[in-house]
Amino acid sequence: VVAIGATGVEVLRLNSANAVDECRELLAAFEAGTSVRLYVPESHGLAGWLLAHGFTVTDYDVLCTSERVALPTTLAIVHPGLL
Repeated sequence: VVAIGATGVEVLRLNSANAVDECRELLAAFEAGTSVRLYVPESHGLAGWLLAHGFTVTDYDVLCTSERVALPTTLAIVHPGLL
C-alpha cells in the first residue's frame, strides 16, 4: 500500500515473502530523488538493507511491544496507525 503525496511517497504496507526484493522493485518505480518514507521494525532484515542504501532512522518508537511479543516473520512495513 503506497500513498503518493505532494512531498513524496509513503509506503504504508509491504507484504512479501522477500521484502528486500519487493522493496527494491517498488523503489525502482519512482524517479531518482523522490522522498520515500517506510515504516520498518528495526529487527526486520529490510531495516538493515534500507540503512545500507541511504535511508535514515527518524523515529525509534514506531513499533512498541512487550518483551514476550514475537513479531511474525511476514511483518515488513507497517504504518504506525495500524498497530
